[in-house]
Amino acid sequence: KPGLIMVGSHVQLATDQLETLLKEKVCEGLEIPVSKLADIFILEDCQKLILELEGILLSSIESILDSKKVPVIYTTREEMQFLSYTERMNFGLDLAEFMAILVGKISNKLGYIISKGGITTQLLLKKGLNLNQVDLKGQILPGLSLVQSSSNQKNLPVITFPGNLGNKKTLLESFRLMEFDS
Repeated sequence: KPGLIMVGSHVQLATDQLETLLKEKVCEGLEIPVSKLADIFILEDCQKLILELEGILLSSIESILDSKKVPVIYTTREEMQFLSYTERMNFGLDLAEFMAILVGKISNKLGYIISKGGITTQLLLKKGLNLNQVDLKGQILPGLSLVQSSSNQKNLPVITFPGNLGNKKTLLESFRLMEFDS
């Protein structure tokens, strides 16, 4: 099964790594429209609009998979400005949860996931894949751990990739390792 890469981290190194990865012909980027989500999240009755956007993005992911490419889901690269640190953190959590649930809904079609960003990865495992516990299988590169579900229900390998780790080619290297070993 094909893999999927998600990049929630917006630090400069993550952006550099994303740009390097997207030069691979087999990878196809799909940008999560952060400012659009911010506008939706502040609405009192936002659930319908969230589900509509989710449906559009899921359709795009399936189209990428159907074309035998690896979807690379990433957030808009510029950081939004907020009135307070709390507001910024709450939005970041909502955004990461949106991405996690999105990927969770398509995880049955995937052979592996590479998740870049600490909060992004934590919410992917907890809310997207509904895992309460994982087995640490080891590192594929320094600082990049391979985890899998402790239960037999989901045997999907997930690479946990901190946001500010590695060099410009580390995301590409981890992708190549998973493509050739999965």
